[in-house]
Amino acid sequence: NYGNFLDQALGDVNRSSELYEKVLSLNPDHVTALNNYAAQFVEQAKTIDVSSVEGQRLLGKAKDLFERANKLSPGLPAFNLACVASLQGNGEKAQYWLNESLEMGLIDPGDEGIQLLMEDSDLENIRNETWFQKTCDSMRSQNNYVQYKQESSA
Repeated sequence: NYGNFLDQALGDVNRSSELYEKVLSLNPDHVTALNNYAAQFVEQAKTIDVSSVEGQRLLGKAKDLFERANKLSPGLPAFNLACVASLQGNGEKAQYWLNESLEMGLIDPGDEGIQLLMEDSDLENIRNETWFQKTCDSMRSQNNYVQYKQESSA
């Protein structure tokens, strides 16, 4: 996606935004453009300060785009919606979307998924929540069981 390239590789957010706007004006249901444009807003918010008025405005735009994408492709942006909710300080919504991600198989239930949850800076606001710790513990238990079954059948 050229818009993604302009944003991430070249840092040309303005040109990237113009391309996403153009794509979405021609095809408002372009899921990839919705997701990538939303992700761009999240990154912009983190660059300035997610708790500022402008940061919250950008996160709101990202949330709206991710929700539009979710209506078109249910579950696909669930992890991103969990990140936005966490950045907005909405632990309840973050929990909902994180659970959706796990149920849809969008997060690896093994070590890689646990590492993602523990290292993604967007989830910092919820990492100490009891439900978050229980989610990670459950993933560890499931992963240990799968490893045990594989080893015992070998």
